[in-house]
Amino acid sequence: MLINQIVIPKLEDSTEIFKLINRNRLELSEWLPWVSALKSINDEIIFLRDSFKDETKLIFAIKINKNIVGMIDLHGIDLHMGTAEVGYWLDKSYVGRGIMSKALTELEKLAIKEYKLKKLKIILDLNNIKSLKVAKTNNYHFIEQNDQNLIFEKRL
Repeated sequence: MLINQIVIPKLEDSTEIFKLINRNRLELSEWLPWVSALKSINDEIIFLRDSFKDETKLIFAIKINKNIVGMIDLHGIDLHMGTAEVGYWLDKSYVGRGIMSKALTELEKLAIKEYKLKKLKIILDLNNIKSLKVAKTNNYHFIEQNDQNLIFEKRL
């Protein structure tokens, strides 16, 4: 397997991304509320277009062997404060292989180099053990619990 890479998706990737979401709809919908609203390739196109226009968001496709296997993003970017939140999801057949941890490491490097960010946050459901493992593997530190969510952060 080639090392995974993160790349800015293109509108032409909408079909591949939508099919990937559809294959993982059951698993993703447990943790990500937006999944139920994404019903068509056109919805994915609209999401990508809106994301490209949003100055507080950067989205990336996670690729292995030129195939998209998940997505990772920075959102709520505040360049003045040097902060952002991280979001991510991965195809179920790639979970547990360290792929997301590697993608997160690449995202952190980009956040420092290109955007001069100083702190990233991950907010996850306290029952999402797989996401919790990614946060801990990448040295994010628990800062608080807010209802059902755990909040982790990392100073870069």
